Amino acid sequence: MQRRAIVIIVLIAAALTATGALAWNMLFSVPEPSGEVTAIPVAAGNEVDPQPTATSEATSAADAEPSTEGDGAVKGQRTYTIVQEESEVRFIIGEILFGEPKTVIGTNQQFAAQILLDFNAPQNSQVGVVQINARSFVTDSGSRNGAINNRILQRTTYEFITFTPTAYIGLPESGSIGQSFDFQVVGDLTIRDITQEVTFDVTLTLVAEDRIEGSVRSEIAREAFDLVIPNVPQVAGVDEIVRLEMDFVALAD
Repeated sequence: MQRRAIVIIVLIAAALTATGALAWNMLFSVPEPSGEVTAIPVAAGNEVDPQPTATSEATSAADAEPSTEGDGAVKGQRTYTIVQEESEVRFIIGEILFGEPKTVIGTNQQFAAQILLDFNAPQNSQVGVVQINARSFVTDSGSRNGAINNRILQRTTYEFITFTPTAYIGLPESGSIGQSFDFQVVGDLTIRDITQEVTFDVTLTLVAEDRIEGSVRSEIAREAFDLVIPNVPQVAGVDEIVRLEMDFVALAD
């Protein structure tokens, strides 16, 4: 009788262990990306109508290939693709953890986009659809990563976060190698199945004819995207505002 009781206890313990492991995987495991994220060609993915300008006439075939003049100005058009290994997208949010303020940073290099620069008429330059693999965000906590994955972003169902530009503010009228430019990109940011208009502040530097570098910044409200933080005892509060940042390098195709 005693032996049978021991066997039953062992079986119950094994069942609880298996159930706990399954629950842990469901709540905290992070699914692998389905594949490498690649850039949507900017011409196909972005149908923004450029603002008409005095220099926005059709570019001739002779001007289509970029060239550098003696004053450092580049002419023509060129498409640049983000280099993931040299780029990073991240979110930053504050929380109260174990009674102390903490800044949480989630980083991700699995994102892709193209940028079309029109050196003859910079106002006609375009940014393609930005795709971010939501399964690749990493913080300093495995349990937090799992909570982000399964409870907040629901990354098993919604693998990608996307940003589709719809308008540009403050694009320069001219540019040359070595110059930096500040402008804004307005577009539709989609997280899970919620899309909201967001404006990003952009700083872009034409490092060389075949290389550009830049930074992107904005803020969003969690409520606007229904980003509900799970209640856990150790977290007393989480900020409503989330900072979104991107530092990127893009090379000419």
